[in-house]
Amino acid sequence: MKNKLSRISMLACFIITTQLESVSIVYNLRVAEITRRQASDPKYTDPSITSLVLFDQTRKRCDSVDQNIAGGLATYLYLRKRFYCKADFAVGHVRSNNIDGTFSRTQTDDILLTFGYSKAITKRTKATVSLLLGFPTHTDTILEGIEFGTGHNGFGLQLDGSFICSKKENQSILAAARYIRFFPASVLFPLLNKYSPFLLDIGNLIDLIIGYNYRFNTSAFEVGYNQSFLFSASITPTIAAATNQLNYMRSNFYAAYKHLFLREKHPQGIIIAMSYGFDNKPKIFKRIITVWAAWGINF
Repeated sequence: MKNKLSRISMLACFIITTQLESVSIVYNLRVAEITRRQASDPKYTDPSITSLVLFDQTRKRCDSVDQNIAGGLATYLYLRKRFYCKADFAVGHVRSNNIDGTFSRTQTDDILLTFGYSKAITKRTKATVSLLLGFPTHTDTILEGIEFGTGHNGFGLQLDGSFICSKKENQSILAAARYIRFFPASVLFPLLNKYSPFLLDIGNLIDLIIGYNYRFNTSAFEVGYNQSFLFSASITPTIAAATNQLNYMRSNFYAAYKHLFLREKHPQGIIIAMSYGFDNKPKIFKRIITVWAAWGINF
């Protein structure tokens, strides 16, 4: 019994100092929304769009631990009248530097499938409802250190819309709300040459985003704000101190530049974007900076 309590106590300390180190790009709403909205441009006349996103993220924790995540995201989008479906897959290299040394590895992200239906509410207003299904490509390895991908199945719903707010129809207000439920998965905690099994539930994710988009010629500039909430996370056997650290509220501000052009009869587009974020509660990350560049082709 004492050995079990000792293992749980050590696990609690480990989670408190390393939690929130699971990184996913396919679930990043800012990257997803900016990339998908570009596909709704009327210059895209064919049903299929493929895009490649290169990203780099640096994170500074309040305990002075530095982290870096870099990699690529591939997206396939199929549009047919009011319906669309999208598949996202990413590969990334994650690294964490602390006083004990450096931990790094390369992993694949979850596979995220999205199915949606769009409808024009008025001449200036459009709304889209989407269903999201996420499938892990590896087991949850968060207790070993920073990881790429969640390692959990996910199910979600999203509602987003746009409102043209200028007479020239070149300015829009954009908004989206998303809910994702991640399902529990078994994780192993290595201790004294033994692996203790725990059931980790990373909980529910709510994302809210609002942005302003200004279009000029074949280009556009967008700025916005994204608030994220992760709640109802838990670990079994129960570790109260660790559970309180698993949930978070996070703010992100972003800006993006988009440009469309034509090459060999195929409309193409590029995006250059960045975001700045920080934790509201608890204060784990003091600074999260993400930059990404995307290229897409319609065929």
